[in-house]
Amino acid sequence: MNRFGWKQLLFIVPTIVVVLLLTNRQVVPLSQPEQPSASTIESDYYLRKVHISNIGGDGNIDSEIFAKLLTHYPQDDHSDLSAPRFKIYRPNGENLWAKSKEGVIFGDKKVVLKEDVRLEQRASDHTITSRIESNEIEFEHATQKVTSRERVKIIGENYTIVAGAMELLSNERQLYLSRGVKGHYEP
Repeated sequence: MNRFGWKQLLFIVPTIVVVLLLTNRQVVPLSQPEQPSASTIESDYYLRKVHISNIGGDGNIDSEIFAKLLTHYPQDDHSDLSAPRFKIYRPNGENLWAKSKEGVIFGDKKVVLKEDVRLEQRASDHTITSRIESNEIEFEHATQKVTSRERVKIIGENYTIVAGAMELLSNERQLYLSRGVKGHYEP
């Protein structure tokens, strides 16, 4: 009969313990960051067929927002928008028009348009002079700044420009593009 020595037992016992632990282990998921539950984020009202006008210091309308549905959340004073359309009026008559599938208004500070966003610059006769397409565009009321950290495509009468990010200073008529800017021009 073979006998096990101490050296063999020191090898076999830990091996058996490891095998037993591995065969009887339970999978414990990593803890996820706590998401707010539906009971903690509740809307206090909703509006259908919305039209909101923002009046500037001169008494004229600076911008307008239209939406099929607006749902307000008082916890952080934001409102979700369904199928929003947005207009920014300029003194020279070249207005900016925007539309998307979804949007969010953060108090009176900014509007974020999401999914299939189209921003159009229109002449005073309402003809489209240029168009910007993106997945998300943000508009700040106070500065009249339009930004996107998503890919943007800018289409004009005889040019197309693609960039990874954009900043448009509406009042100054300045456009800044960054990250992989490419363009195509046809006279």
